[in-house]
Amino acid sequence: MLTDKYARLAGLAVASALCGVAVAAWGVWAAVAIIVLVVALTLLRDGLPALVLAYVATRPAADVFIRQSIAGLSPGQIWALGLLALTLAWGLSLYPRIMHELLPLGVLLAVYAVLGVLRGDAIVALERGARILSWAALVPVAGTALQTGVDHRWVLRSGYGFALLACAVAGYSFMTGRYGESYYVPGSRLTLEYQAPHALATMLVLASPFVLYALLSSRSWHRWVHAGVLTLLTALTVLSLVRSSVLALAVLLLVAIAEVTRRGSKRQRSTVVITAFLLLGVWIRFQSVILQRLSELLPGRASPESLGSGRGLFWSALLKEAIGRPASAIIGMGGGADRAIIAASTGLQIGAHSDPLELLAVGGFVLFSAYVFFLYVPVSRALGCLRSGGSDDATNLGIAIVAGAAGFSVLALTNGAMGYQGSVAFGLLGALGLWLPYLQQAEERESIGGHVL
Repeated sequence: MLTDKYARLAGLAVASALCGVAVAAWGVWAAVAIIVLVVALTLLRDGLPALVLAYVATRPAADVFIRQSIAGLSPGQIWALGLLALTLAWGLSLYPRIMHELLPLGVLLAVYAVLGVLRGDAIVALERGARILSWAALVPVAGTALQTGVDHRWVLRSGYGFALLACAVAGYSFMTGRYGESYYVPGSRLTLEYQAPHALATMLVLASPFVLYALLSSRSWHRWVHAGVLTLLTALTVLSLVRSSVLALAVLLLVAIAEVTRRGSKRQRSTVVITAFLLLGVWIRFQSVILQRLSELLPGRASPESLGSGRGLFWSALLKEAIGRPASAIIGMGGGADRAIIAASTGLQIGAHSDPLELLAVGGFVLFSAYVFFLYVPVSRALGCLRSGGSDDATNLGIAIVAGAAGFSVLALTNGAMGYQGSVAFGLLGALGLWLPYLQQAEERESIGGHVL
């Protein structure tokens, strides 16, 4: 049985590497072919729940040649539409059981529709709303499916496969000079031909909790395989030179280390210590590259307002407008307000690069509160399970979810996360968070039953 488990893991790693090679050789059509093949094989073998989760794992394959288009749509947009359709079908199959988990998402969508779509720039609001919905809908749908008996290992495999494929794609992009330092070379055309490394770095950060869970749950020699994957993931995140992602991963890992120190076994603590030394070695190896890049971004003559690639300048203007009047502070100024404010104050045609500021500009504290409520529900359940104790599996899941939430929060604050499709990985974590109390209750019933017998 254990041999079969390791064989599946090795097969997943090899398949992810081959997918990366295929995409490298044949481009966008290879990415499309990979996704279609995964969908077809999964549907034939395991049905709709496994299909959606396997489909989620293919997302990094669509990210290599994101600037190319098929029928006027990018591979990422096509993939997102496919995920929305599959998630809707899965959600309908769970009716009426799903209704009790839809409240947080329903409140968020209703508030966003009224304060964002119906006011301001409706096109921008709809586009942003679709991005958020493409991953947020996974939380109640997959969470309800787990409560009805879907094997949670499918979610964990999906997240781990997502992490492996993200590593393959980021590694290929790095080796071909389309990632990290090469992207920022003055005069580079990469900004026109390929996307910035932020999306891939976001995927790496938000997929790391699944590798972390595997590391905490494993025994014997194979835990070092997961430690190696986590080290590779960290190295690729550092090499992206996306400072918000490096910071988010650092916070995520520190939270995980703190939780393992408090709640983990002696084996887990020793594993985490050794893995931490490996990750520290990654930072020491690449710190000169990072520091050189930071010195270029933050020269000594830079003003405080220009720190963070100019974020200080447009964040201050955005915050001033967003909360400057009582009405705008409470209900915001409608769809696309963040972009309009930044364009008027700085001339830059960009978004807020911060989820809280974007939400405040669009829908004020009402929309911001609705979004926080949506995120709070699954994370609070995971925290509650951690505090109350439970089986090793429940504790490991709780640590991974809480650490992932910490990393997601840093990304959301410093660069924005809700608009990146890499957030589908966090959607899977949210689903596990909704389900975790049910796992604990089932374990308690089994324990009581065992004592009675």
